[in-house]
This record gives sequence, structure tokens and C-alpha cells, in this order.
Amino acid sequence: MKVSRLVAAGALAVPLGGILAQTASAQDLGNNFGQYQPCSNMYRLPWEPASLTTNVVLSPFGTAGIYCASWHGITDTYQVDP
Repeated sequence: MKVSRLVAAGALAVPLGGILAQTASAQDLGNNFGQYQPCSNMYRLPWEPASLTTNVVLSPFGTAGIYCASWHGITDTYQVDP
């Protein structure tokens, strides 16, 4: 009896834990960064030829209007929509 309750509780805990788990959220890192610089050349769309120096980005606006700033190894990137 106790074993079946334990199994039932475990079977419910796994899906509920996945549903109710807190999701990650983006936050503004403040004004500690330097000036934002255009960095659209560092990104490519998935169907463009691969390069070792580019990262893949999925965006409805392509790779236009991407800006980056770095501070002590942390990079902040955003894209301006047209």
C-alpha cells in the first residue's frame, strides 16, 4: 500500500516539476558595459554557409541591426527590429 502511494507520488512529481519549474528570464545587466558596437558580421542564418567565426541566429529580421557589448567576458547582444 505504501509502496504504491510512493510510486504514484513519484509519477506525478516528475511531470509537475517540469511544468511548474521556474523559467529563465532575461534581465538588463545595467550600464556596466561599454558602448554597443554593430556586430552583425558575427552572426549568420542557418541556411548560409558555415564559418568558424560566426554564430547561428534565428531571427525574422535576419542578421541586420545586431549590436554587442562585452565586459569582463560577459557579452550582451540585442537586435533592433526594422
